Amino acid sequence: GAHGTLLLSASATALGVGLGVAIGMTVGYRGGRLDEVVMRIMDGLLSFPSLLLAMLILPTLGSSPVNVVIAIMIVFVPRSTRVLRSVALGLRNLEFVEAAKVRGESPFYVITRELLPNAAGPIVVAFLTNAIREPYAEMEDRMGRTTRMIVDYFDGTIGR
Repeated sequence: GAHGTLLLSASATALGVGLGVAIGMTVGYRGGRLDEVVMRIMDGLLSFPSLLLAMLILPTLGSSPVNVVIAIMIVFVPRSTRVLRSVALGLRNLEFVEAAKVRGESPFYVITRELLPNAAGPIVVAFLTNAIREPYAEMEDRMGRTTRMIVDYFDGTIGR
């Protein structure tokens, strides 16, 4: 029912946004050839409608709940990657990041301790945008159809 749908969608969204954060922050901070290659792959994935992409991935993996989560996660990764890459591009040349580099901090430290805390807002927005849109759109469609059936039923039977 709805509980299972929401659980699957929340876990797929969390995994997809998490992977998107990791990829986006890394390529945004590093830049260069890696950034170009990864973003062209993400652009390719974004060129497919979400439902179609999931329907293309799922037969390859099989139809277990874990594979459904993986397919939905893959659908969410490109959007999250693009958003977090743009955040990293905006932050990577700021003074606090430069100070961390001058101190000799590793790229992992800079990404996790300097960039990531400053990207909390976009991460929350990415999660909520993905988490709310997908499962509730399906539930809204089902509820709309059910409501129309009930109204049609009562319109035909009341007053006879």
